[in-house]
Amino acid sequence: MRQIGNHWQWAVVASFVLAYTGHGMAWAAPQVPAEVLAVTDVFEFRSGVIIDSRRPAAYLMNPNRGIDALDLSAGKLLWRTANAAKPLLIQGPYLIAQVEPAVPANRLDIAVLDTQQDGDVLRKFELQLPRDVQAAISRGMETSFEASARAHGDVVIVSWRFSREAATGVPPGPDAKPQIRTGAARIDLETGDADTLSPDQVPPEAKVQLPENVARPIGFGTFPGPFWQVGNVVAALQRISDSRGKRAILKRWNRDTGRPLPEVVLFGADLTYHYPSADVRHLLASKRLDPPNAGWVWHIYSTASGAPVAEIRHASPAAWFFLTAASVVHEAPPMGRIVDGTMHIDRPLRLRAIDLETGNELWERPFRDTAYRGSYPPAGPGGARTP
Repeated sequence: MRQIGNHWQWAVVASFVLAYTGHGMAWAAPQVPAEVLAVTDVFEFRSGVIIDSRRPAAYLMNPNRGIDALDLSAGKLLWRTANAAKPLLIQGPYLIAQVEPAVPANRLDIAVLDTQQDGDVLRKFELQLPRDVQAAISRGMETSFEASARAHGDVVIVSWRFSREAATGVPPGPDAKPQIRTGAARIDLETGDADTLSPDQVPPEAKVQLPENVARPIGFGTFPGPFWQVGNVVAALQRISDSRGKRAILKRWNRDTGRPLPEVVLFGADLTYHYPSADVRHLLASKRLDPPNAGWVWHIYSTASGAPVAEIRHASPAAWFFLTAASVVHEAPPMGRIVDGTMHIDRPLRLRAIDLETGNELWERPFRDTAYRGSYPPAGPGGARTP
């Protein structure tokens, strides 16, 4: 285990450390689906932040409506482009990205960038949207648009979701629902063809399937899960409370045979489990220090073996994260303060790397915060502003 001796690196927050949701301020914990999640070398860290651990590199929305490519080992800028604004998918040497039009338009512009040639544009696609749908990247007071992309054989499936919800100063009625529009298209990177897909033409997303001889002995479907597949190991966390107290146990099975592997007791009631890393290779739990304003200690474990990997002192109980060979990279929420009822952001949303050996900050890089930051209608009789 790499422990950070007597030197602890953590952020001192003078006023507030705020993680924002679309409509307000809250601790934004990732939601982990109850299914089998497998390790992948290329993954979406956050919307608009794609990690390629093979290089290793990160592709992220920069605050200036462009894209930055970073060397993850040092945080060095590899290249920057203003020809696209939001990374969606890495497909071989290509980065599929959303282009932000100069003025709002009812079309979704997609660019194919060459990651090995400083983000040069290789192809562009214009996907027509319904007349009442605009492909914005940042959220509005009443609207949001989210584009995503995934590989399907030799083509790329681009999907989008548009939501509109009236913002009023009174509570919405029981029948009030957001208006949701969705759509998808298929693009061929080689030929440059793009076809709009009807709902029944959209291929289902591929999911990790366990062989029957593995699913049956581990109780897939009845065990609460989620399950994580790391190499030849399938693992899940089980919480137990009995006469010996509360503890978290990592249960493991052989991926090919379903044979149980030795269980590992990770921690007891002194730690709180949060979630796996973005690439599911590691698990994060934390413990509050005494006095409370001293912060937290993160305990990071290997998902495959249960072995402790690192202990890091931090101001927050948890953050969405992943590990490189020498660092933990995590999302650092905006830092701000409230003055006369108005939020002032002192430090923006950013990606931050901490050295696993020393605890020193290695680098940090701001990335675009797409949450709505404007005002809402004043609260009317009987309720607060909405949404």
